[in-house]
Amino acid sequence: MAKVKYLEPEEVERLLSVMNTKSMIGIRNRCIAGLMLEAGLRISEALNLKQRDINIKDRRVEVLRGKGGAPRTVYWRSQTLSDLLERWKLVRPESDFLFCTIRGQGQGGPVSARSFEKTIKHYARKANVPDITPHSLRHTFATLHLRSGTNLRVLQEALGHKNLNTTAIYTHVGTPDLQKALRGY
Repeated sequence: MAKVKYLEPEEVERLLSVMNTKSMIGIRNRCIAGLMLEAGLRISEALNLKQRDINIKDRRVEVLRGKGGAPRTVYWRSQTLSDLLERWKLVRPESDFLFCTIRGQGQGGPVSARSFEKTIKHYARKANVPDITPHSLRHTFATLHLRSGTNLRVLQEALGHKNLNTTAIYTHVGTPDLQKALRGY
């Protein structure tokens, strides 16, 4: 089984910085990536969101259609993402889906996971970061939270895992991280 990649904080910044938020597509893609990185959403969860599922004021997402069918509430941290979501809501086409297609015959339909995977790979090349998939953004969320001291049980809830062992797979922690956590420096 191939090792799933994750990004370091400086790589996350580079990745997000290449998404042109002056275009509708760039705003949409930055919002999707932002929710995956800041709230730990699966790609299917992000792409199936409806407008009613997010509360920008509270920076909250209600995941009603997650894997395993168990609903959960997750949060994001940055005002930047809140501002981008507000902008997206103003310019997006009429659609049942929060993140919909913008052009072509299927305008207003859901963005496909395959299409977003190609998009993330394009942005990764442009940002000179490792070849990643959308799922790598979820691994990045988990790894960076654990490194910053988030409790593994809290991460389990945020990720929507039934089993703590599944959550542990998502947290790419090495010896320096263990040393810091156990010694306090």
